[in-house]
Amino acid sequence: MKILKININNIQSLKGVQPEINFTDGILAHAGLYAITGQTGAGKSTILDAITLALYGKTNRHGNDKPSDEIITRNQKEAYSEVTFEVNDVIYIAKWNAAFTRTGTLRSDIRQLYKIDGDDFILLADKIKDVDQKIEEIIGLKYEQFTKSILLAQNNFSAFLKAKPDERAEMLSKITGTQIYEEVSKKIFEKTKALENEINALRASMNGNILNREQLEVIKCSITEKENTAKKLDDDLKTLMAEISWLDAIETVGNEIEKHKLEIQKIAEHFEQNATNYLKLANYNKARLIETDLQSFQNDQLNINKNTADTETAKTEIKTLSDQLSVTEPKLETAIANLKASQNELTLKKPLIESAKLTHSAIIANTDILTKSKLELVKVTESSALNNKNLSKENQRKEILKNKNSEHEQLITQYIKYESWTAEKGAITLKYNEIVDLQNGIDTLKIEQLENQIKAFDTENISIQNLVSKLKAECDSLNSQLEAIENQKKESPTPEELTIAKEDSRTAIEQWNKLNGFISELEKESKSSQKFKAESEIARSQKETLEKLVSEKGELLQTLEENKTLKLLVASLEEHRHNLKDGEACALCGSTEHPYTLNLPQELSDQDDPKTESLRKEINELGLQKENTIKIISALEQQILTNEDNRVKLEKEIATLQTILQIEKQPTAEFIDSNIDKARQSLDSIEEKIKNLSDLNKLAESQTKLHSAKKEALNKIELLYRDYQTALDQIQNKNLSIGGNFDFIKEKFQLYGFQLENNTLETVSAIGKQLTTHSNKLNEEKSNLKNAQDTLVAIGTTLTTLETQKTGFASQILKLDNEIRLLIENIKVSDEKLKEQTATFELKSPQEEESRLHKKVGFEQELVNQLNKENGTISSTLKLQNELLEKRITEKVDFDKKLNASKINMETKLNENNFESVLALQEALNLDNSTGLTLQKQKFNDLKQQTEGALNASTAKLDILKENPLTELTKAELIPAKDELEKNSKTIHQEIGQLKEQIDSNKKIEQENQQIVDTIKTKSIVYDKWDLLNKTVGSSDGKAFKKFAQDFTLSLLIQYANKHLETMFNRYELFKDDNSEEMELQIKDNSFYGEIRNINSLSGGETFLVSLSLALGLSDLASKNTKIRSLFIDEGFGSLDPENLNNALDTLEMLQQTDDRQIGIISHIDELKKRITTQIQVKKYTSEFSTIEIVD
Repeated sequence: MKILKININNIQSLKGVQPEINFTDGILAHAGLYAITGQTGAGKSTILDAITLALYGKTNRHGNDKPSDEIITRNQKEAYSEVTFEVNDVIYIAKWNAAFTRTGTLRSDIRQLYKIDGDDFILLADKIKDVDQKIEEIIGLKYEQFTKSILLAQNNFSAFLKAKPDERAEMLSKITGTQIYEEVSKKIFEKTKALENEINALRASMNGNILNREQLEVIKCSITEKENTAKKLDDDLKTLMAEISWLDAIETVGNEIEKHKLEIQKIAEHFEQNATNYLKLANYNKARLIETDLQSFQNDQLNINKNTADTETAKTEIKTLSDQLSVTEPKLETAIANLKASQNELTLKKPLIESAKLTHSAIIANTDILTKSKLELVKVTESSALNNKNLSKENQRKEILKNKNSEHEQLITQYIKYESWTAEKGAITLKYNEIVDLQNGIDTLKIEQLENQIKAFDTENISIQNLVSKLKAECDSLNSQLEAIENQKKESPTPEELTIAKEDSRTAIEQWNKLNGFISELEKESKSSQKFKAESEIARSQKETLEKLVSEKGELLQTLEENKTLKLLVASLEEHRHNLKDGEACALCGSTEHPYTLNLPQELSDQDDPKTESLRKEINELGLQKENTIKIISALEQQILTNEDNRVKLEKEIATLQTILQIEKQPTAEFIDSNIDKARQSLDSIEEKIKNLSDLNKLAESQTKLHSAKKEALNKIELLYRDYQTALDQIQNKNLSIGGNFDFIKEKFQLYGFQLENNTLETVSAIGKQLTTHSNKLNEEKSNLKNAQDTLVAIGTTLTTLETQKTGFASQILKLDNEIRLLIENIKVSDEKLKEQTATFELKSPQEEESRLHKKVGFEQELVNQLNKENGTISSTLKLQNELLEKRITEKVDFDKKLNASKINMETKLNENNFESVLALQEALNLDNSTGLTLQKQKFNDLKQQTEGALNASTAKLDILKENPLTELTKAELIPAKDELEKNSKTIHQEIGQLKEQIDSNKKIEQENQQIVDTIKTKSIVYDKWDLLNKTVGSSDGKAFKKFAQDFTLSLLIQYANKHLETMFNRYELFKDDNSEEMELQIKDNSFYGEIRNINSLSGGETFLVSLSLALGLSDLASKNTKIRSLFIDEGFGSLDPENLNNALDTLEMLQQTDDRQIGIISHIDELKKRITTQIQVKKYTSEFSTIEIVD
């Protein structure tokens, strides 16, 4: 990956659009080694920030913690950064943009990535997430890897080599990013511990309140007994309920009979009360038969009357129309004469009107031009006056500014000595901030708090060393106890094994009990089957006997019925109706309902043959016996089949259990009971082992918690003591650095005549503010002087412009005056001409006169048209009325003939139906609610028939109920017995439900325990994997794995560094001292026969080369397979003497040439600026803003 171009606008101190940094063209294209120079705080590192912003949306020094509004240059609205880079010969452009909206809020950042294909720019991504993904995919590096690869950490490694042994591990972690391994180790330890606690909690949660086999058997027997009792109670209750229902039915039927008798009486009263109305209804029905004849007679009378009235109306209408026609004809003649006169007047005046219209239009046009000219004259006059006023003001301003310039020049001379303060302020601010950081660092160490924490642990006042020894001894003792407990647990079966064994024992007991029950049930089913088969044979024999008897008696009954039928057929119709019975078909009509037989006399019933009735009863009884026998046979056969099915199922169940229990011969009851006892003894033994293992787990958990607490306290004490010693050393070093910084500041203040009386930050800040005020005053006066000079030039230009405008305004005013006078004269001449042209007009305006004449002609024409139309309408209507009158006279003759015929027919119909007159007929037809009376009469006839039938049916039903009595007790005597039975049944059913609920609850507990066992198995598989990982790399503090990762990383880093060290300086070789636990580095000097010596024995220049090789090694390690061809080295050259500086630069140039890399050195060292002439200079042009300049 190689950076080709960088474009920056308003990034931090780099205000405005900066010159493009182009590594493909110009000065930088031919300079592999270049310097980025500038004052401290000018913005050199901002160039690196711009690169990471464009690529990753983060700044190099702040990551993504710094918001965009702090990245944008102060008081600017927008910022952007663009980086053009090359990967595998493909060129890309990454863009970052941030801006404020018009309301001052910060807009979301815009990120874009383009691929350049010839002259085309192909958008690859424009969403932040997509851009990040594409950048990592193309470059092959994440943000952290990129910063380590492109920005060489030479200065950090230099500090690493010089650091104390106990500080190196932490520094290496920060440089290489191996802190993550400490967190990984802790997380593995915590995850393993959490899984172990979950498994222990699951084991402790298993429910031990399970019913044993004997308890379950007792409950099941109790349920069976109570179910038998409940069945007997339910049967008794059904019998009792049937008896109560029988009594209720007798009472209900009796009430129905009384109700029907009362309804029959009410129906008879109704017919008596409505006899008059029903007579009127009969007359109405007769009148309806001749109602059509009456309507025909009345229609003929109406036609005659209508014809007479229409004839008179037509005669009157003819006379009226004739009178109207004699009036309208003279009016039409007058209107035609007026129309011709108006048309002649319009023709004569038309030419004069057109001429006047042209004159009137000319007057209007000249008047509009005159108005506009007057307005233009007023506007030009006002502009001329304003121009003269501005001319006077600008002359006054010119004199005032000349006086102010003299004042600004005097103040600049007074404050010129503070001009260099802006350049020195950055260095003093840096020292000031270092003092603040050092003092904050001392406060952060909290030495007093550490002392108090150490004293808090040493409650017995035995010293820290003795307390540590004591805690270690206690931890060792607890470890021994835990190991003993774990050994006991290893010797015992696991909880899962015991649970499985327990379930196996329970299953075996259940299976042996099932086998015993199945054998007993099989014996019962065999005995029942034999019994049912014998009863079935007896029932079949009875069925055959009954069928034979029914057949013989049926033949005899048929003979008797045939004789009776012959007698009945010769009986009269009235006699035959007496013999009809409900449900039997009538011989004449086939109906099974016979309403007239409700009050059947007993004459024919007494003549029935007693022998026939006796035979029928015998046949019916035999038929019932036969049906019962068939039902019994069917039930027995069904029971036999059920028994056979049950026997087959039981034999299969027994065979299955024998296979499961591995029994070859038919087991005896003694053999089964013996095996059940063995299984119960095994179950008791397993439950005892589970209890013992649970106790061991609880003891182990308690001891583990105690051991963890002791170990944690020991670690805290050791860390506290180590932190306390480190803090004391750091405080001493920081105080020395603070003194040196105050001395530097004091020397700088003396250059400007200020003395630092005491070493306090408040004094430094106060003096700095005074110097800044003076410096700002100088800059302000310089700016004011420049602004005033620029303003004078502008005023001169303005005065010239105003003089020119003054002359122009005078010329415009003269021209407008002449135009106005000419227009007034033209308007006056046109007015005189218009008056002459309109002298003969009734209206003065030619347009109005023309409109008046057109309206007059139109009105006269409309009147003529209207009168023509009225005459035509009257004539047509008069003709139509004459024709209508002739038609009415002809129709009257036909209507008279029809009326005479209708009258004769009407008199005949009245006589036939006994009506005295037409009036009597109309009275008969005028019956209100005739339909209602008809329906009412029909309703009561139907109701009478239905009620009589219902009364007979209820009487017969009562007789049947009394023939088959179910009890001799009353309902009042039966109710208490019913309530008692219901209460007892409810109680025993509740008891059965409670017992079944106990069995269900026990089954649920067993299922829950099995689920816990399954969960423990699943979690144990996961735990075993995590436990293995924990034993390998896990720990509570994470230090072991972190130390391993650091050692491994350092070894890789040394391998990469040695390759670069061999290229740059083929004398030394780095390697790690494996005998040291403090990451001690050693150097092998090949020029002195491979002498091994400490890294601290190297000179300053040699140390620089070693640290540079380590930095390059880290870059290679971070970038892995991605080759980074653009590198930056930020500082690190200030500690080198001239000779070592030259050696370092020679090395970098050689690296650039051999490895084809662009290397940028960020520094403010003057000697480096002289050596590297190709520079990107960051120059301050105000106290807070800078710009970029590329020089060679």
